[in-house]
Amino acid sequence: MTNVALVAGAHGIVGGAIVADLARRPGWRVIGLGRRGGQDSGTVTHQAVDLTDATSCRRAAAQWSDVTHVFYTAYLPGPDLARETETNTKMLTHLVEALEPVTPHLQHIQLMQGSKWYGNHLGPYRTPSHEDDPRHGAPCFYYDQQDWLAARQLGKNWGWSALRPHGVLGLAIGSSMNQLTAMALYASVQRQFGTVLYWPGSDAAFNSLYQFVESAYLARGAHWMATEHPRANAPFNFTNGDLVRWKYLWPLIAEAFGMEPGPPAPQKLAERMSQHEELWAQLVTRHGLQPHRMDALTNWRFADFVFHSGYDHISDMTRARNLGWTGANPSHEMYVRLIGDLRTHRIIP
Repeated sequence: MTNVALVAGAHGIVGGAIVADLARRPGWRVIGLGRRGGQDSGTVTHQAVDLTDATSCRRAAAQWSDVTHVFYTAYLPGPDLARETETNTKMLTHLVEALEPVTPHLQHIQLMQGSKWYGNHLGPYRTPSHEDDPRHGAPCFYYDQQDWLAARQLGKNWGWSALRPHGVLGLAIGSSMNQLTAMALYASVQRQFGTVLYWPGSDAAFNSLYQFVESAYLARGAHWMATEHPRANAPFNFTNGDLVRWKYLWPLIAEAFGMEPGPPAPQKLAERMSQHEELWAQLVTRHGLQPHRMDALTNWRFADFVFHSGYDHISDMTRARNLGWTGANPSHEMYVRLIGDLRTHRIIP
């Protein structure tokens, strides 16, 4: 039997990696959902669906009868946490309510969450973070989505899981959560001034513990969880499995750009980098890069948050390990390799 995956948010940094991973696996067909659709290729087809519109979901569901697995990675930012929670919870309910009546072979629905579950976006939080840590008091759509899905699953033949990554890195143009592109653009521009590569964030962040997960590695974990443990009915932290400090990673990043590592020089990239779009346009022309503005490639405000978060980020992976996940993805090697991938794809010079 062919497995059919429905990937919501198929053009994001995580959703795109899941689509790519499943497309390489025999016995899988993929339906990618996104607001703008996409170009079909091989075993992958795309649908333009507005998850905020229940009618749009019901109309699209006519093509979902063979779906066996759902990978839900969709996200829509909101003007505040309360309205963001309301919107993103409705998006999930619209999809599942349209899906369930037409998918007799459904096996698993997986949510993609993150360490916002633990309050990492609010300031210093409890680390190492465990899946059953107390919830913070602010609105969080992860809570509402998981509570709704867990209740919906009771008595059903399908199961659910939720993965909680942190520091996701990979190739994704315009992703609001891709700090890698922001760092690479900053370094590429900084190199033009003939200086050392200054750390653009806070001294506290430079010295704190941090963690990453590569999007392709996360996609492999998502497949493993959905197929090997389809009735897990639980959340799982998921990272590369190691920890870094930016101050030790920084010399490797500088070397990848042919620069000397410099000390912290705190700055707001959202303000500074907007002043260098003309310089970037010159680099695009000179090196034959993909013709994108920097502000179309990354979200500087998100990068500023990451590089100024001066506290430890540590997620405990024991639950996934106990279930059988044995993988590891060394973060220092990954970071340098992904910079090379950005060059190969003509994103940076």
